[in-house]
Amino acid sequence: MIMASQVLLYQKEVAAILYAVLGNDTFTGPTAFDAVAGQIRTGQLTQQDYIGGLISSTAGQALYGAQSDLQILRTIYTKVFGSAPSDTTLQGYLTGTTLSGAVYNVIDLLLNNKAFDSATLAAQSSFENQLDSMLFNNYGTTAWNQWSVALPSQEQVASVYLAVAHR
Repeated sequence: MIMASQVLLYQKEVAAILYAVLGNDTFTGPTAFDAVAGQIRTGQLTQQDYIGGLISSTAGQALYGAQSDLQILRTIYTKVFGSAPSDTTLQGYLTGTTLSGAVYNVIDLLLNNKAFDSATLAAQSSFENQLDSMLFNNYGTTAWNQWSVALPSQEQVASVYLAVAHR
């Protein structure tokens, strides 16, 4: 059985890839990421294949055209982290892997950050906020704030419902 948290992790990863590669940054519906997330979760599609498909898509070609792998990675890294590293650092990401692999590594580095330096934490917070606005309708608005404040009460109601026998 698949846990809801696992599904959400894959949906978040798909949202992160779409944001980083194509710049998609808005909520498009509650099931917008389900199909691709499901394919990645079941092994029918890898993150790298999905990234490669986006880069070679019409939208990807409109963004990147005939740019080199280094130029594309710089653009994506800047989108994810908010600033570009040196070409040497970018070349290090590209060494021994494809462009799609390097892009995934950059995205994964921030999604699964284990560092505690302030610059990386600030970039991660900004990235997470962007992803939340893609995943959740009204995120950051007054409506969201009212709902999220009421969440503990909603959780209590749900736990009572789940605890009742023969539901």
